[in-house]
Amino acid sequence: DSSSLLLDVEAGGLQDIAQNDNADTFGLPLNETADTIPPRIIKGAFLSLGDGVLVIQASETILNSTVSVNGMRVVNRTGESDIALTGAKILGSHGSTTNFTIQLTELQRVTVIAISGTPGGDGYPTVLDIDASQVTDVALNLNTAGASVNVHEVPDSIIPFLESAEINLGTGILKLFASETIDSTPSSLINASGVYISNATGARTVPLLGATITASDASIITLKITESQRVSAIEMSAQPGG
Repeated sequence: DSSSLLLDVEAGGLQDIAQNDNADTFGLPLNETADTIPPRIIKGAFLSLGDGVLVIQASETILNSTVSVNGMRVVNRTGESDIALTGAKILGSHGSTTNFTIQLTELQRVTVIAISGTPGGDGYPTVLDIDASQVTDVALNLNTAGASVNVHEVPDSIIPFLESAEINLGTGILKLFASETIDSTPSSLINASGVYISNATGARTVPLLGATITASDASIITLKITESQRVSAIEMSAQPGG
């Protein structure tokens, strides 16, 4: 706040060698030496691959509102521009802590899994590359470059589930909306024999074996059902013809 610091020491706060207590001392001016030590990202990072939350440990307290992700990357080896964190969000943007938290986008999360040492990855753990001037400490010192910060990877153990579905009875396009990205490359990873259309839960009236699945890793699974499946769906639907 631009005002100088003062030191107050109450009586009994310290003693001399003869065990005499000090007297009250209030308003003692402090000679101040400014903090010019830049913060460092040296203590590592923790990444939960299930929800994409990345916690980064700094050497000192960081102003959360100053964190920039534009110069941060998750890589297999330092210096490789594998996965830029541009677009990720800072969680708890107000306040100051030695740990700051970043929420990866869904695309960043699944892309990191593919290069991680966890199931679904390449078997090699990731590191975090951070450019200079990405974070600021309380004294407004910018960080120096902190390349090759080890990332402790927590495997994704969250089970995907379907949230909704829709069908175009004219084109036979069925879309399944999942809670997260589904691995459908190649399309054979989707077992259409376990997917059914019916009027009642568990009836399994029209099995979708033979439907064409679009190979695309996304949270939306697209199937093109056969003509006979489409007709059967119309006959069971709440639309004209059903």
